[in-house]
Amino acid sequence: DRAKAAKAAEREERRQYEEERREQQRRTEEAALRERKAREKLETERKMEARREQESVERASYEAWRTMFAVDEVGDNGDDIPRTVSVAEFVEYAKRQKVMRLEDLATHFRVKPETVEKRINELDKEGRFCGIVDDSGHFVYFSSDDLCAIADKVMAQGKMNLQTLAKDITSHINKNNSATGAHGSCAPTSTFP
Repeated sequence: DRAKAAKAAEREERRQYEEERREQQRRTEEAALRERKAREKLETERKMEARREQESVERASYEAWRTMFAVDEVGDNGDDIPRTVSVAEFVEYAKRQKVMRLEDLATHFRVKPETVEKRINELDKEGRFCGIVDDSGHFVYFSSDDLCAIADKVMAQGKMNLQTLAKDITSHINKNNSATGAHGSCAPTSTFP
């Protein structure tokens, strides 16, 4: 009878131990779940805050750019309505043309050439636009693919002088213009700063 009582006590002790262990595991899992939910909530809040900040910066940048493209003078078309040009419209036009005179770009958007050059420099500094203005007043737009192709050529050849580089850039631009149907062309005698 004593052995039975000892076994029953041992079973009861094991049962209580298992029950305590399960309860401890349940508490641990609940704590981990609460912690994970708190981290997820915090991360979601951080992302939302970052998104709000980004939207605020973009909105401010948009407003700054929108006001920069207001026309100072009335163009040749005779209307008295100043034209506002979005940055996206400006960039898209330059991408399509590839090579253009600053005066032509200014005429197209009905702004002063100085304004166009200023916008190009600002967009370039912001990393939203890449190109160069040569000595003759032509602007040449470079896409990231153009820059990679030119860099690959330079890396493949190793050393090259400025005239060879200018010739290769001109050749690349003219080849891509004819392939993409872009309207501008780059004169082979152009020198690039």
